[in-house]
Parts: sequence; C-alpha cells; structure tokens
Amino acid sequence: MKEVYEGVPEGAAVAIAVDRTIVGQESILDQVWRCITEQKKNNGIIGLYGMGGIGKTTLLKQVNNKFCSEEHDFDVVIWSVVSREPNLKQIQEDIGKRIGFSTDSWQRKSFGERASDITNTLRHKKFVLLLDDIWESEIDLTKLGVPLQTLDSGSRIVFTTRFEGTCGKMGAHKNRYKVFCLGDDDAWKLFEGVVGSYVLNKHPDIPKLADDVA
Repeated sequence: MKEVYEGVPEGAAVAIAVDRTIVGQESILDQVWRCITEQKKNNGIIGLYGMGGIGKTTLLKQVNNKFCSEEHDFDVVIWSVVSREPNLKQIQEDIGKRIGFSTDSWQRKSFGERASDITNTLRHKKFVLLLDDIWESEIDLTKLGVPLQTLDSGSRIVFTTRFEGTCGKMGAHKNRYKVFCLGDDDAWKLFEGVVGSYVLNKHPDIPKLADDVA
C-alpha cells in the first residue's frame, strides 16, 4: 500500500528553545549563515567543531531559529540529534516528520522503504539538514535517504562535532568552523546576562567574586 504523503508542515523551520544567549560567537553565526544562504559551489556541507560544552549546540539552535526570523528561499529545515551512539532509525524519523511522513503506517515501513520516501521527497526540495553532536563515526546520509546530489542545487547540511577529523569524514572539507572558548570579556557578559545586574550589585564584593568565577 502506497504511503499517503501529508505535505511539509507549515513553516520552513520550527523554532527551538535556546538555553542561553550566544556571547562572543556572533561572528561565527554570521559566517555560517552566509555560507548557508550564499549560492556558492561547494557550500553544501558545513561543520562546526570544538570541545564539549563550548556552545556548539546553542550555536546550531541559533542557526535553526534564524530561519524563523530571516528571509530565505529554503523549503524545509530539519533538526536531528545524532549523539555518541547514533540511532539511525530515529534520525530518519526526525527527517520524515519534517517532510510530512508521520503516520503509523509509515513508521511500520522498513528502513529502506522510508529512505526511498525521503529521497523521493527531498530531491524536489531545497532543504537544510541540521545534525547536532556527531561523534567520530561517519553518518551515512545516503543510507538514511538524504539525496546528496541536491547539495549542488543549494541544499545544505550543517552539523556539530567535537572532532575536527569528523568534519572531513562528513565531507566538510572547505567549510568548517572552530567554536572557541569565550574570552574574559565575553565570559563576563555571559555570566552577567545569566545572573543579572541586580544580583551582582547587591553587595560591593560580589562583582569581584563573580569576576574570579567567570
């Protein structure tokens, strides 16, 4: 029985709650956004790498949310978390939900059948696939159903990883961005933004203690 296509959910992207404000990473966000939206050859796969806890996921969420507030010509933006032990079926389901495949009958299809449905749908769309937290193992996107040939037509894949080597494995040979630790000034701005100026100014010793912590 052929799967009934439900259509892409309204809105190219779904906003994601961000735990904290980006401080000191605005320039990377701008560079990544330009790389995504500029129609240049070889911009198809973009990697963000850096040590754990440095803000890569927050940065990728900010990229996702820009599709909700900025003008662009992408048909659909897809978000999925990969993690250390990838659940390929779950990643496939995350993709399917964003392009209209979420019925029980589709869920019961084989991995290969769902991959075929994803390929047949995405090859006609200009999409952005955001993959958070890829580890050292390469993810076979073609096996999931992602048509990599569409990258030449403007589709994009953006991912985060702790390992620079993973950028090469995933095909981000040209467009890879290192996410750095915050400098002292930016770390202080972040701390102040989280704690609030009211708390910091309640006692004259608090700013000095806070500066030592930040």
